[in-house]
Amino acid sequence: YERWCLVRIISVLIEDLKFAPKVDWQSRVIDAVRSNARSTRLSFSREDLHMEAVLEIQPELRNGRRPDFRLTFRQNDTCQASDIWPPMQSYSTERALVLDAKFRSRWGYDALAATVRDLVDKKGYDEDDARVFILHPRAFAHIPATSPLGWGTHCDYGHRNLVDHCEGAILLSPDGAP
Repeated sequence: YERWCLVRIISVLIEDLKFAPKVDWQSRVIDAVRSNARSTRLSFSREDLHMEAVLEIQPELRNGRRPDFRLTFRQNDTCQASDIWPPMQSYSTERALVLDAKFRSRWGYDALAATVRDLVDKKGYDEDDARVFILHPRAFAHIPATSPLGWGTHCDYGHRNLVDHCEGAILLSPDGAP
């Protein structure tokens, strides 16, 4: 599941978000997967937006922990944050998402939310104000649903728990569930 999530993250960056990968990205992914490398970095860019995305596979955090992925978006110096994201004027031009793949066919009541809290409170995945999300393949893992939107029914983007969209869980299913 973790490897499949890696492929989907890369696919979203390239196909949906139109980031261009560096020339050697495919061989780096293959090498990382085949050798179980400790940490691998892949770089992508959007020249039209003056942005870079860096996907780290099994990055080592300062506390020694290793989440599955860290995806960092950076804005190049040639463009101001207000040119692209007016509401983010007061924020840094770098934002990171820590993503941890959890393949489970069932989640007990509130277990998914508790696992997210564990990643933040006990494992410190939120260092440097990174947003922390679990990737999971199970529809209806959030009972009741945390989003009123049809496409968000099986995800928790952190708007109910007073965490300001900084942590939660995202449905990412190989079988196209729900």
